[in-house]
Amino acid sequence: MVTRPFRRETYSLPKLPRAWKTARAVRLENGVGFGTTEFHVLRAKSDADPRFIFHWTQAETLRKQAETQMTGSAGQRRVPAEFFNRFEIPLIGIDEQRYIAKILDTVDKVIQITEALIAKHKQLKAGLLHHLLTRGIDKNGRLRDPLRHPEQFKDSPLGLIPKEWDVLTIEQCMQRQIIIDIQDGNLAPENK
Repeated sequence: MVTRPFRRETYSLPKLPRAWKTARAVRLENGVGFGTTEFHVLRAKSDADPRFIFHWTQAETLRKQAETQMTGSAGQRRVPAEFFNRFEIPLIGIDEQRYIAKILDTVDKVIQITEALIAKHKQLKAGLLHHLLTRGIDKNGRLRDPLRHPEQFKDSPLGLIPKEWDVLTIEQCMQRQIIIDIQDGNLAPENK
């Protein structure tokens, strides 16, 4: 793999937009890093805010236009460097660039926090789903406890389950009309 050097506060955009994530170079030992030549590397001059440049690389308009300019054969189409020579952005003063970047950084932080909360809640749901579907809830709406009340549970092919529960196959569920149809996903019901 061929590599090339880049400096701190540079932004790398993959030449293959299907994996288009902008990478930011920070905390580099000796201020220099190396990356593949499969990236376009952008670096802000002293009269431009690097974070503002970063946010421009995230703009949907840039990405969509970049995709229309891709060259090469199918599967290996890349955004050519010439695209960046022609892509137009407004000339904005450095103070406004910083303010815009600060606003967008704040939104990114909120998104990051929200995504972390969503991931945490997905884990919580997975655990809750497991407990509810293996223990159930008692008449008071509390999770049944097989350690405190083993008399409320029985062995089954699925492990311990509440005594009043049964274990059925999907076919048995269909016979009892609990599930009325199974489709393979390729045909809509009206086409069968």
